[in-house]
Amino acid sequence: MEQWKYVPGTEKMYKVSNRGKVVSLQKGKTIELKGTFNKGALVVGLVINGKNKSKAIRRIVLGAFLNISMKGERVEHINGDVYDCSFKNLRLGTEDKPVSGGKGSQKGMSILKEDDIPVIFDMFKRKEKVKEIQEKFNISRSTVYKIKQGKLWGWMNLHDKQKTSS
Repeated sequence: MEQWKYVPGTEKMYKVSNRGKVVSLQKGKTIELKGTFNKGALVVGLVINGKNKSKAIRRIVLGAFLNISMKGERVEHINGDVYDCSFKNLRLGTEDKPVSGGKGSQKGMSILKEDDIPVIFDMFKRKEKVKEIQEKFNISRSTVYKIKQGKLWGWMNLHDKQKTSS
């Protein structure tokens, strides 16, 4: 069941759900705000104290549902999917004690799983930006280009093409 809480610090002008939806309650209407991808996170624009502010949805969700200040806190997506801002997919750690988890990592970069590759190929087909792919999977720019050129995981793309031609 979807649950809603007021977004802290917004004088009850916005609500956020446990599924990661943000709505505006201004002018007597409830309007769902669409997130945009910026610097590795989905963000929405809010008016706070008369000023436009861009806020990460993951931080809004945890702040509202844990009823805490998010200052100095780090938020991670349990399943590694930065587009999934549901409360059940988020966890909290401090900057000096990061929480480990999500996809495996080596030198700060993600180790791709076979299941990730079809998603990346779909993102190429949808003409999503290299930077978005890079940030979603925590991989380097050169890795994205090598996958696109078939130098890495190329056999997966070939396998997908054979499936569609049969």
